[in-house]
This record gives sequence, C-alpha cells and structure tokens, in this order.
Amino acid sequence: MKYHPLFSFILFALLFWGSLPSKALEAEWSSQSVHFNYRLQARNPWWGCRSAEPIVERVLEMFEAQNIALFCEDNQGRGIPEVRLWLQFDQLSLKRTELSSPIQASWKSLSFSSNQLCGFYTSLTDRLLPFFETRNKQLMSSCSGEDGQIYLQADILSPF
Repeated sequence: MKYHPLFSFILFALLFWGSLPSKALEAEWSSQSVHFNYRLQARNPWWGCRSAEPIVERVLEMFEAQNIALFCEDNQGRGIPEVRLWLQFDQLSLKRTELSSPIQASWKSLSFSSNQLCGFYTSLTDRLLPFFETRNKQLMSSCSGEDGQIYLQADILSPF
C-alpha cells in the first residue's frame, strides 16, 4: 500500500508537534504566608501535627511550592483534635513586578486523589490552591466528615 508523500509529511508533523514542550512563560517567585485551622470531623486520638505536617508538605510540593516553612500546633479542645498551621512558601506567579528578574516556567499537569482524610484534603486544597497559578482545574470531592473521596486534576505553573 502506497501513501501520498503529503500524507506522510502531515502525519510526521502532527506527531512531532505533539511532542514539543509547552511554550516557555516568564514568571517570578512570590512569597506567601497562610494561617490554616482544621478541626477533624471525628474523635481520633492519632490525629495531630504529626499526621498533618507531612500531608501539608506533600501537597505544597505537588503544587510546586519552594522554600516551605511550616509551624503546627495541636489543640485538643473538647476531645476533638484540631491543628493550627502557619505556612510560608514561595510560589510562581505570572504577575510580574518591574524589579524582578523573570524565570522560565511552563505548565505541568498534576493529578491527585485520596479516599482518606477527605475533609482535611478538601479544606487544605480549597485554602491553598488559590495562591497558585492553575488552568484546566477540576476539583471534585464527596466527603462525609473524613470519609469520602477527593480528586484534583489541573495544570500548574512549574519552573523549567
């Protein structure tokens, strides 16, 4: 079977075009400070800063944050565990100031789901995601307290 040379060229061009990296964008690092309280929806003796800190760090790293500083305080008010978190981190922003020197960035796809601590992950994502440059965001959660499922898919700005 013989193909027309133009067909072969178009097929090659489409395959090559699809493998090209996304266009480089100019961005700058921006520092953020966030205070976040979360009261677990059920009595649970193991819940506290020891459980929350690695989750928060993992989520921030997934969002491409850098220079993460985290302080956590446990509060066992009325037997229901609560954590108080103070976060500082740097995130990429497309909004540039005149004094900054730009860095090269591109969009990176991320996908995340969890069926544990659904309420915590949902609150954390709702609180942190607005600080980050995203596009094509799909966030779905069906939580009943800490039970349920959260799903996040988005493109997030990432340094080259």
